[in-house]
Amino acid sequence: PIFELGLQRPRHRCCLCLEGHGHALPLLALGLGVSEEDPCVRALALQSERFNVRPGGTWTPLPDSSPWGSHFAVLASGRAQIVMGLGTEQRQVMPLKAGELIPEGTIAEFGGRLLVGGKPCEIYRVKQSDFRLATIPAGKVEWLLRLKMLKNEAEKGCRQKLMNTQGCLDARTKSDNLDRKSVV
Repeated sequence: PIFELGLQRPRHRCCLCLEGHGHALPLLALGLGVSEEDPCVRALALQSERFNVRPGGTWTPLPDSSPWGSHFAVLASGRAQIVMGLGTEQRQVMPLKAGELIPEGTIAEFGGRLLVGGKPCEIYRVKQSDFRLATIPAGKVEWLLRLKMLKNEAEKGCRQKLMNTQGCLDARTKSDNLDRKSVV
């Protein structure tokens, strides 16, 4: 029955592999030059959590303080916007396209979420603990160093844009409060 779902018969008892290049997602989507046959890449693919988000839907990242620890995510297909605020006070923070790394903890820290545009999105969530365990055998391979650099750049850029947007939202709230006081 499980093989009717598009899964191949496992080569080993403990391993199920997706058809095509799915067994290397999410890292293959980042364009790091990873090999689909790399055991570390395959281990991360098996441990990652996959989300299909419909157009107009939202995806809420987990905070670093979640019971499962910190995470990062990868937007494997589609486009999305990081947004903050609610209702009429919702602000776009930054666009994301397929192949981008999503620093979940940073977005959650600022109360942000992903809003999906006109096409469905495929997002993969990777626990940092699984990432560390899966990459122990890799040592200092080139793709692992590029991934760490990509994670740092995504974290820094996203944090700056979230801080700027938070400042705009705070200024708007203070301005509205002053307007209400002057009316009274």
